[in-house]
Amino acid sequence: MPKLAIDWRPIEGDYIKGIPSQILAAKYQLKAATIRAHMTRNKIGKQREVMLQQIKEVTRTVTNEATGEAQAYLSGLKKEVQRGMDALAVQPPSSREEVDEHFTALEKVNRVATTAFGLSEGSKTQTMNIAVLQQLTPESLSVTASNVIDTETKAV
Repeated sequence: MPKLAIDWRPIEGDYIKGIPSQILAAKYQLKAATIRAHMTRNKIGKQREVMLQQIKEVTRTVTNEATGEAQAYLSGLKKEVQRGMDALAVQPPSSREEVDEHFTALEKVNRVATTAFGLSEGSKTQTMNIAVLQQLTPESLSVTASNVIDTETKAV
């Protein structure tokens, strides 16, 4: 039986990206053992290991940067909430409606932060929505007794 001419470049590229040989076998209509033998014979596994290690390092770096940004965001959010609470202590609201407006604004800020950081109670993993974080500014999170209504429209 004559040998088939196989263009190994796309198969090797997919293999290096981490696609398992069984999936490649189905995609390229080859036997998984043939793919593994070729990869072993040509030492493609080493390239794959290097690529996967690089991916892990980049992922770790991005995660660390995002976590740092999230911590900074939470710290700023905490300061703004505390500033709002201090404003209430200095100038207590004159009506129940003002108190309700203030805490409604705090709930909205909390909802945005909870969503942005994937901190919902049912969540088993913590994820961050960087796009949401980038849209928020410290000014949009300012919560005081005098600007509660203004904050509601900006933060949501």
